[in-house]
Amino acid sequence: MRGMMKVVAPTKLAVGVVLALGVPAGFAVPGQLAGAGIPTKTYTDPAGDASGAPDLTTMTVDNDSSGEIQFRFTAAMEPNMGVDILLDTDKNLATGQQSTGADYAFEIDYGSDGRTWDLYKWNGGTFVPMGSTPAYYSRNGDTFTLMVANKDLGKTTSFSFFAFSTSVDANGTIVGFDRSPDRGSWVYSLRFPVPANPAVAPWVGKAAPVPARPIAGKSFVVTFPVTRRDTGAPVMHGTASCLVLIGGKPIRHAQSLKNGRARVALTVPPTAKGKLLQISITVTAGSQSGGQALSYRIG
Repeated sequence: MRGMMKVVAPTKLAVGVVLALGVPAGFAVPGQLAGAGIPTKTYTDPAGDASGAPDLTTMTVDNDSSGEIQFRFTAAMEPNMGVDILLDTDKNLATGQQSTGADYAFEIDYGSDGRTWDLYKWNGGTFVPMGSTPAYYSRNGDTFTLMVANKDLGKTTSFSFFAFSTSVDANGTIVGFDRSPDRGSWVYSLRFPVPANPAVAPWVGKAAPVPARPIAGKSFVVTFPVTRRDTGAPVMHGTASCLVLIGGKPIRHAQSLKNGRARVALTVPPTAKGKLLQISITVTAGSQSGGQALSYRIG
């Protein structure tokens, strides 16, 4: 590994061997991550500031629903050049490599023995190769793709990162350098598709009337808890419809569904004493409905 990061020597895995082994089990083909609907995030850095090293101008990052993370960038690499991506997976400068906070690092080298790559982890004093960690590397011309699961990066769900490229002379001295971004770091937060709740009929629970019995000429309000039948969680979205009859005739009323509670409110006519008040309420959530019917003798 090049001297910029002061790490131990890489394992020098031959790119041809890695590609010949194919994609490790559980990994998607680059560019075809399984997290449909999760947009790729693009990070940019000004062109023309590379000073003799590969000019890193664009980096894209995305993830799939399982937490697999994909990095992609373009770099015109020649022999004795390389690119590193440093990841601060806990976003804490007090941990990881001193001054950068990096906990993990990807490196691609283009040495005399061809292009090689590796994934490294900070062990408290230096970076060491993670040879047994499932990861994936591919190259198509000057476009490079690196993939690793977040569970192999400390189960991170948000991390800061930056990349740099270098070129070295025959003595290993750095003679070219580019940092992307020029200062600071970028931040990527994993994004997961929100699963739709399965269609489950809502449960309309026990009525709570106020007052306990309708009185002629007075207001009367009945509320009902509305929950999911499978989890018992409040139903927060849906509609309530209601039929209210006094003496078998419809009467004006208002109904609502809010914060997991259905509500029916009416004013009992002064002439309704002794008549039967009937309330039938239906709550619909998605394609499913649930309801309850009850009656009171008006006092």
